[in-house]
Amino acid sequence: MRKISLAISTFLATFAPLAAFAQNQGLQNILVNNIQPLLNAIIPILITIGVVYFIWGIVQYVIADDEKAKDAGKNRMMWGLIGLFVIVTFWGLIQVIGNTLDVQDVDPSGTINITPFP
Repeated sequence: MRKISLAISTFLATFAPLAAFAQNQGLQNILVNNIQPLLNAIIPILITIGVVYFIWGIVQYVIADDEKAKDAGKNRMMWGLIGLFVIVTFWGLIQVIGNTLDVQDVDPSGTINITPFP
C-alpha cells in the first residue's frame, strides 16, 4: 500500500505543474487538440443511443402483454435514464474543468489562446 501511495504522489508531483501553469502548454495542447474533438464527436452519438434505448423501453412497456415483458421495458427505461444522466454529467464535468482551467480554442499554429485574468 505504501508503494502505491508513493507512486501516486510521485506521479502527481511530476505532472501536476503541467496542468497548473499556463506557461507550460504541453498538457493543454494534448487536451485541446486530441481529447476535445474526440469528445465532441462521441458525446452526441452516446446521447442518441441513450435516447433510443429509453424510447425502446417505452415501446416495449406499452406493447407488452405479460408482466415479465413490462418489467423488461421498465428496466430499459430506467437504465436508459441512468445512462443519459451519466453521459450528460460527464460532459458537464469536462466543460467545468475546461472552463476552470481556462482552456480555450487552439490556433492553427498550435498555440492556445489563454486569458490569464479575465
